[in-house]
Amino acid sequence: MAHQGGNQKLRRITSDPEELGRIWRGYPSFDGKRYLALGMHRLPGTAEWKKMEELGLEYQGFMPPLAYLVAVPEQPSPALLDYLCRERTLFAACDTLSVDAKRSMELTNPGSVSGILTRNGLKGLHILLHPSANLERFKEFLRSLPSVEPMESAHGQMGLSLYANDTDAEILLTHPAVQFMEPARGLGEPEDREARSLHRGHAIDNMMEGGTRYNGNGVTVGIADDGAIGPHIDFAGRVTQYTTNTSSSNTHGDMVSGIAVGSGNLNPTRIGAAYGAYLHMYSISSYPHVANAV
Repeated sequence: MAHQGGNQKLRRITSDPEELGRIWRGYPSFDGKRYLALGMHRLPGTAEWKKMEELGLEYQGFMPPLAYLVAVPEQPSPALLDYLCRERTLFAACDTLSVDAKRSMELTNPGSVSGILTRNGLKGLHILLHPSANLERFKEFLRSLPSVEPMESAHGQMGLSLYANDTDAEILLTHPAVQFMEPARGLGEPEDREARSLHRGHAIDNMMEGGTRYNGNGVTVGIADDGAIGPHIDFAGRVTQYTTNTSSSNTHGDMVSGIAVGSGNLNPTRIGAAYGAYLHMYSISSYPHVANAV
C-alpha cells in the first residue's frame, strides 16, 4: 500500500478474533484510540461502512489502492474483532502506519525541494493528525519535547506547524496520532511555481520524467468578470470573448483568467492552474450573461 510518504506493509488479518485482539493490544494507543491502516480486498459498500461504524471503526483517510486509515477503540469489542475475521472477502490485512509511510518523500530527500522554513538550526515541519485525534492532548505531548517551537501555519492547513530538531522529529513520527509529516514552507509568490506547488497542482502536472501532464488540454473554462481581457500572449488562440466591454480599467478579469488558464508564454514562472484549457469570457455587469453562458 502506498501512503503519501513511503510504502506501507500490512499484516494479514487472522481468522481468530482472540488472536487479532492480542495483536491489536500490542499497537500503541493515544487518548483511548488506536490508529490503523486497514487493507481491503474491495471497496466496502454503504451498508458495510455503517456496520463498521456501529462496531466502533472511525474513518480517518484513504490509502491507495485499497486501504483505509481508521481509528478503533483501545479495547475493541468482541463483535468488531469477530466481524473483521469473519468477512474474509472484504478485510485483508491491517497494521499501524509505519514511520516511513508517515514521512514525506521531501523529508527523506531534503535536497529535492526549496523553500523549507528553518530557524535557529531547527526544521520547519507540518504535521497532519488523524481527524479523530484529540488536538489539545497532542499539544500537551508536544510540550514534553525540548526542541519543539510552535509556529503559525503559513497555509491554513489542517494540522500543526512547528520547528523541531531531527531527534524530536523522529519521536513525532512514532506518535500514533500523527498521520503524516512534511516540510513547512513559506508562502510562494502569487501565481508562481511555488504557489502552484502549495495548491498541489504539481502533483497532476509536472515536468518530471514520466510525470503526469494534466494541464487542462481539452477542458473548457467559463469566467464571468469585469469585461474583456487582453489582448495577451498568455491567452492567444485559447479565448472567445462574449463582451464588448474593453475598458482599460477591466483588470480583475485579466488576473482571474491568468490564474485559471494563463500559459506562461510571457513568463514561464507565471502559469495558471490549467494553462492548456480553452476560455470563454463573459462580463458579469449583467447577470443574464451568466445565465446565457450556462
